Amino acid sequence: MIEVVTAGPASQQMGKNRKPYSIFEIIYKNKSFEDKVETKKLTSFSGSYDALLGAKPGSVFTIERAKDDAGYWQWNSALPGGAPVKSAASPAPTPIAGKVIGSNYETPDEREWYRTRSIRGFALGHAISLLKTEKTVPSWEQVQAQAAEIEQWMIRTSDVDPMQAILEMPDDIPQ
Repeated sequence: MIEVVTAGPASQQMGKNRKPYSIFEIIYKNKSFEDKVETKKLTSFSGSYDALLGAKPGSVFTIERAKDDAGYWQWNSALPGGAPVKSAASPAPTPIAGKVIGSNYETPDEREWYRTRSIRGFALGHAISLLKTEKTVPSWEQVQAQAAEIEQWMIRTSDVDPMQAILEMPDDIPQ
C-alpha cells in the first residue's frame, strides 16, 4: 500500500525501437514498510500508469506487484484505497524441518552440525600432520584413530572450576 506524495507530470521519451512512450515519476510513502519515502518511474506501458498518473497527494493505493522475467518487481495494477491485493509473487516457501524461515540465523541443530564438522576437519588435518614424516605415509586407520583422539580431547568437558584451576596453577615466573 502506498500514499502518494507527488505524481509528476508525464513526459515523452523515445524508445530503442523508435516508438514514443510516456513516463512520469511518482514519489510515495511505502505504507507496507514503515512509511519509507520512495520513488518509482512508471511508463505508459505499465499496468498502473493510468491509475497513478493523475493521483493527488495523500491518495492511498494498493499496488499489485509481480516479478518480471529479468527478476525486477513491476507494478501490475494500482487500486484506489487500502484494499489488500494478493501479490502475484512466488508462493511462500514451505518450512524445512529444523530450519528457521525469515532469518539467517542457524538453528541449534545446524550450529551443532557445523561445529562437529569443523572439529572433525581440524582433527583430521592435525592427525595427518602429526603422523606423516618424510619417510612414512600413515594408513587411513592410523589417521582416523589419531583424529578421533584429537576430537575427543577438543570436546572434552571438565568438572573443575576455571577460576580455581587458574589459582592452583604453579607459578612459571622464576623468582
